[in-house]
Amino acid sequence: MNELLRSVWRPMTQPGLPPEDLFMAESALGVHVTDESGRRYLDMTAGLAYVNAGHARPEIIEAIARQCSRLVTFPSHGSNAHRLEFDLARRLLGLLSRERMARVMYSSGGTDAVENALKIARQYWKLRGKPEKTRFVSFKFSHHGLGLGSMSVSGFPGAPRLYGPVLDGVRHIDPPYAYGRSDGADGDALALAVATELERTLQWMDPGTVAAFVAEPVQCAFGAIIPPAKLWPVIRGLCDAYDVLLIADEVVTGFGRTGEWFGCRLWDVTPDLMCFAKGINSGYVPFGATVVSERVADAWSEARFEATILHGQTYAGHPLGCAATMANLDLLEREDLAGNARRTGEHLLQGLRRLADHPLVGEVRGVGLLCALELTSDRRARTPLPYGERAASAIRRSLHEQGVLVRWFPSGILLTPPLTLAATDADRCVEALRIALDDGLTAMGGS
Repeated sequence: MNELLRSVWRPMTQPGLPPEDLFMAESALGVHVTDESGRRYLDMTAGLAYVNAGHARPEIIEAIARQCSRLVTFPSHGSNAHRLEFDLARRLLGLLSRERMARVMYSSGGTDAVENALKIARQYWKLRGKPEKTRFVSFKFSHHGLGLGSMSVSGFPGAPRLYGPVLDGVRHIDPPYAYGRSDGADGDALALAVATELERTLQWMDPGTVAAFVAEPVQCAFGAIIPPAKLWPVIRGLCDAYDVLLIADEVVTGFGRTGEWFGCRLWDVTPDLMCFAKGINSGYVPFGATVVSERVADAWSEARFEATILHGQTYAGHPLGCAATMANLDLLEREDLAGNARRTGEHLLQGLRRLADHPLVGEVRGVGLLCALELTSDRRARTPLPYGERAASAIRRSLHEQGVLVRWFPSGILLTPPLTLAATDADRCVEALRIALDDGLTAMGGS
């Protein structure tokens, strides 16, 4: 295993990774993954929250195989095209008619989808005669990708230290993270606090220089940070009042994860741009898309040099990606996977709430099949329980021994299973977590 680790970037992307923590997947089916030793695990990660339709769905595999026999690859660039990219665009826009989306730009994944949104936002304002609107606002602890632009609008605390200076003109505000706030704000008070900070930030930056506010409907990577009900409608209102575009990063929340087809529908909010990847085709082929509203698309109504979009990623609109997406959308619609995420997600959340009084659990939160356990070594002080602590290590070992895969964020456990998860699978996960938490408490010397 050590030799394997030396052959790839993994030791550099995750310094100090113990060889025994490297999980080597060999196959997967449905909501289960099998490792190289033949042991089967319940997958409560769906990869990185993208295998929405489940592993090894024959419908998607067969769609890819059929496309391979006709047209494996062809560039969607300049005057080159293939029919499937247009068929898929029409279907996506049909699904997004409620949001009044008008144009689709394909990409290779989520990072590219966000990078394209940032470019489009800046170019939109140039076309509208406001070239000084180039800056962005986003949340701390957000994740929008690892390109230089998408990383700049992400709220990674360490990014400037590792890669700075990052994109100039980006400001981050506190997220709607009730558990992490010292003022105890929650609900309407939290919405007001976050909205007030956003408005003050826009005023301080001068809204005449701000292109867009960028946010995930629910922040995923740092632990399912779920905003209060009033926040997103207020954000939409502030963007309108200060003439700022709203970019919704739906890479994780899109296509059923939250129990709605799109995360913004939880609050009936219409963004100006939306970014998709991951669940768009359940990750079977790397694929992404940026869609823009009628308002934004209208700025490109005149054919002139300034309206040239410098975009042409090699694999954007890839035929196999399009075929996988069409088959995935069929499954999402036919099996009502968003509805299953809502129902099974509530069942899972009810089970997780029974763990809320455990000494190592600070908070339980979730929406749809996007749930988190905030872990703590001191409930009263809300002291985080980091990944490397003895108790956290014991929890990881216990879950592994019980055959349950989870994803960790800096201070807890994130659950993002396939949307095909059954209630019995959710119950198995909750029971495994209960045992693992007790094992972690024992490792701390508690009882």
